[in-house]
Amino acid sequence: MGWRRPLGTGVAVLAVATVAVGVLHMPFARGLLVCAGGCPFGRATLAELEPARLAAIRSKRGTEAAPSRPALGFDLDRTARKDVDAWAERVHVACEEVREGLLTCNDVPASTLGLPAADGPIQKLSLGFNTHGHLVDVSTMRMHLARTETVRDVERSLEAQVGVPHQSSGAFDDAHLTAEGPASLASTRYRYRDYFAEVVAARFSSDGLVLREHYMSAND
Repeated sequence: MGWRRPLGTGVAVLAVATVAVGVLHMPFARGLLVCAGGCPFGRATLAELEPARLAAIRSKRGTEAAPSRPALGFDLDRTARKDVDAWAERVHVACEEVREGLLTCNDVPASTLGLPAADGPIQKLSLGFNTHGHLVDVSTMRMHLARTETVRDVERSLEAQVGVPHQSSGAFDDAHLTAEGPASLASTRYRYRDYFAEVVAARFSSDGLVLREHYMSAND
């Protein structure tokens, strides 16, 4: 969390945002928009969004507790905003509060989240907090990944920690991920009583291999 940088800074940021919004609004993720704090371009306050977030979670969660709840080194329901601020200062990562309860950090070195540095930076890390100021949502977007093995490593690591996915589509292998557009889409998801997780990968002509990870508390 190297990749080539053919775009100017402003255009690159726009490209990341475009892909992020596009992936979030694909059919498999549409139902989780509100769980992730709603569309980042909305105007609702955190207090207004919280009931909808909880209602969406309750309608989708399973009956069993997750064996573990990995979230890129963060502790869901326990990590506070001050803890994230301290982490960002310690690892020299710039983060911005784009709306109440939603913090985004750009170009985050992979090593700061315990990931292989060789895979290059995470273009966007999003951190969502509930009304109590506790971290409940972590998502990442990585673009122009050089190796499909990176995607497989994420998928395998999550399965080793959390178990067999509750739902999956596509395949996290070279044959599938070297296609382009919708044909390359692969996803795996978990829906426990207290934890949701999702890994989505796809290849685009302009952005290369894109990987999105999403980890979320499903507790009330």
